[in-house]
Amino acid sequence: MLLVSKLDRLSPVVAKIADLIRGGTELRVVECANASTLELHIRAVIAEEERRKIGERTRDALAAAKRNGVQLGSSRPGHWDGREDRRTAGQQLATAKAAAARRELRANTLLPRLADRPAAQGRRLEPAGYRGSLEHRRNHYPPRSSNWQAAQVQRLLASV
Repeated sequence: MLLVSKLDRLSPVVAKIADLIRGGTELRVVECANASTLELHIRAVIAEEERRKIGERTRDALAAAKRNGVQLGSSRPGHWDGREDRRTAGQQLATAKAAAARRELRANTLLPRLADRPAAQGRRLEPAGYRGSLEHRRNHYPPRSSNWQAAQVQRLLASV
């Protein structure tokens, strides 16, 4: 049995709630303790629609404020006054984490297979060598694409 205080706290998506119910999980919601399965589905649909409308209204309000020249978030004048050190520390931490993630991605994707190639050990591959190294991409894909391109391999090798 799964007990939650409010149905919308369980999941913002109706399909996930429906899958739980369909999967045989007994679901109890405190705010509607005696609700049937049908009522839970209906409440989930209504909650999802309300979340969509709230998001829409928020985006519209922020866009209107921006059109009227209101600066939002940390771009507001004076927002960082007296806290510049916290902003700098946050930027440095984010940069370090991003670099570590890129190193891990490179280590787990293309470089282990290229390391055995004599041309890759010297980090100098001719254009044909870059294209040749694309044969090593099986089951190893670049972050935002489905296939490696020669230029991507060249940039990847230059960055390590």
